[in-house]
Amino acid sequence: MKNRTFYILLLIIICSIENTAAQTDTLDLNFGAIVFMDSVTVSASRDGFTKNDFIDIIQRDSSLLRAFRNYRFVSFNSVCQMEFFKSNGKSIAQFDQKAYQKVEGNCRQTLIQEELTKGKIYKSNGTYKYLTLSMYDRLFQNKKRKCDDPSRPIMVEINPKNIYQYQVNELKKLIFAPGSKSDLPFLGNMTEIFSEEMSPYYQYQVAHTRFENEPCYVFTASIHPNFINENDKTIIKYLRTYFKKENFQVIAREYHIQQSQLLYQFDVSMKIKVDKLEEKYIPTEINYKGFWKVPFKKEERCKFTLSFSDYLIQEN
Repeated sequence: MKNRTFYILLLIIICSIENTAAQTDTLDLNFGAIVFMDSVTVSASRDGFTKNDFIDIIQRDSSLLRAFRNYRFVSFNSVCQMEFFKSNGKSIAQFDQKAYQKVEGNCRQTLIQEELTKGKIYKSNGTYKYLTLSMYDRLFQNKKRKCDDPSRPIMVEINPKNIYQYQVNELKKLIFAPGSKSDLPFLGNMTEIFSEEMSPYYQYQVAHTRFENEPCYVFTASIHPNFINENDKTIIKYLRTYFKKENFQVIAREYHIQQSQLLYQFDVSMKIKVDKLEEKYIPTEINYKGFWKVPFKKEERCKFTLSFSDYLIQEN
């Protein structure tokens, strides 16, 4: 069960700059944690938002979830650049692909425009050698026409008896609903980083910064220095969300999740960028760097960038 759950975790993971001034202010939250505010942000808070708003926004935000739902119904170009490494950092394989998602009505299909490989990418039977690449193909490629219902709710309740779908739904919360509980055996309550039980392991910070030249507020949850070496206590090592200053639009989120147990190990960092097109969130780039190891499988070290461009929304 743990092995299967981990594979689902990898599937969802692949799917999800602190700039503090010398002067700070603090905020006591209702769960007993402390949020550090830089002086610029403290000034801004007096002109329009309360400090508690950031925690509330983070917990209620569904921008990434909506972005990856919306992209199913729009045409776009994508570029994937993926590389695999040995434990000593030496590159052993590369995979570069350009593709076009063609959308007609509520149906989509991926058309591969170019693919370049270096090293051994495929097995002798034609399937991918690397699980990370297989997961990418499963998540982002639809070589056969696939249709979805745009009226279907973004998040739906899944019967726990449907173990696979239930675990997929719960693991989505790591990426799309940060701070919420994931009902999974080996995660327990470790994803509830804002809870009374988990908050002592974290420090929270709100700061003013620029993200790709855009004035932003950045909210960061990171491991408290007192627990930096206690890896078994936490799974989310940091969570960072960037908001446009002008309208609080989420434009990026960064994650680092890590766990080391007897049966499995993983260490994954991600950055997901989103934007708005005609008032709808869409993904623009995913950066992934990860290591994982499970029984009976070769460990994998991989990094990739997946970028989306030239979105075209159909006229109704």
